[in-house]
Amino acid sequence: DPEVRRGRGMGVGRTMPVPPSLAPLRDGAVVRIDDLRQRPDMAETVKRQGLLGVVGCPIVVEGGVWGAFGVGSRSGAFPARTEQRLVDFTELIGTAIANTESRSEITRLLDEQAALRRVATLVARGVPPEVVFTTVAHEIGRVLGADSTVMLRLDTDGGTTVLGETGHHPDEIPVGSRWELDPQLATAQVLRTGRSARRDDYRGIPGAFADIIRRKQIRSSVAIPIMVEGRIWGALGAGTTRERFPADTEGRMAGFTDLIGTAIVNAESRAEITRLLEVQASLRQVATLVAREVPPEEIIPTVAEEIGRLVDADALLMARLDPDGVCTIVAQSGPHPPELHVGQRWELDPDLAMAEAMR
Repeated sequence: DPEVRRGRGMGVGRTMPVPPSLAPLRDGAVVRIDDLRQRPDMAETVKRQGLLGVVGCPIVVEGGVWGAFGVGSRSGAFPARTEQRLVDFTELIGTAIANTESRSEITRLLDEQAALRRVATLVARGVPPEVVFTTVAHEIGRVLGADSTVMLRLDTDGGTTVLGETGHHPDEIPVGSRWELDPQLATAQVLRTGRSARRDDYRGIPGAFADIIRRKQIRSSVAIPIMVEGRIWGALGAGTTRERFPADTEGRMAGFTDLIGTAIVNAESRAEITRLLEVQASLRQVATLVAREVPPEEIIPTVAEEIGRLVDADALLMARLDPDGVCTIVAQSGPHPPELHVGQRWELDPDLAMAEAMR
């Protein structure tokens, strides 16, 4: 039989271009060359490896060409049945790869479902949103194998606030810090358009946030929006120091952002219910005084106190409009100038909000 050896320079992990003579392997065809000296594009192989004959067979996994298996001979052509022998082996290789990838995919899906279930449990228990944010940041980083994750809230002034973060240099992007993002960043694009975005090059992007990304040595990132009741509420981003994230990454992140949106809505709903209950309790207290026919001068301070508590006011002033157009202060709380006291008559400046309310 012809001598078959692994040639020099063909170590595991080496990247090699596919010469035209072997290109049919890409289409799933077996390649047999009995004399490489007749193929100019294989001259380097003849020179470096001393090979004359080769047979290559594609490795097919689930209908697609995954790779190839080849043998070479320094003695000349291989026997006639060599192709079939290789096909038998490559079929087994393809089956092994398919089984391994299937098991890996099942493991990955189970891991993601477990992570989503942990977050969903927190949401169902009604834990504070900040706990959910921190958990999601860590779960996303683990599930995606990300080197950095960040969750940002879009503020009313156009800035952003960090709500969750994982990765290197955590002190540089602390939770609660506010940032102005350069429009070229993936997260900034998401907050602007409401659609997912990717970024694979951070060179030349200005701003402190981009500087930190470069210090983290992030090479590629993906970000998706956090939507709450149809509006852009924030963004969730992940970065890697290695190769780009797979094409399905955005979809894998979406389940987590759905849970974030639910947690936010639930928290806002609970806060609104609490606020309404407090308002009703205050109104009931005042209504009880009115029903008992308590004199107005005793009811007014109670009303002022309840309003100040409900709106969390630092200062409150209640005035009565007298027939002559001048007002009289009937209740107050918080810091005020000495001349503004209960019983003081006061001609309001037309530009004041209180004067506007009385007109």
